[in-house]
Amino acid sequence: MTAIGNRFIVTPNGRKMFDVTDELHPYLNGVIGLSVRDGGHISCREIKAAPSPAS
Repeated sequence: MTAIGNRFIVTPNGRKMFDVTDELHPYLNGVIGLSVRDGGHISCREIKAAPSPAS
């Protein structure tokens, strides 16, 4: 996942899944969130967050 300001781009395995911009409630720093819906589950061994390399 790439986050640039209030824009989020998710590209698992090189295939773009979504590209969205949060215009209503953007968190522009200091926040990470995971969400599971409709009775789903998530299991994470490790989560890392780092700045994107400058382009």
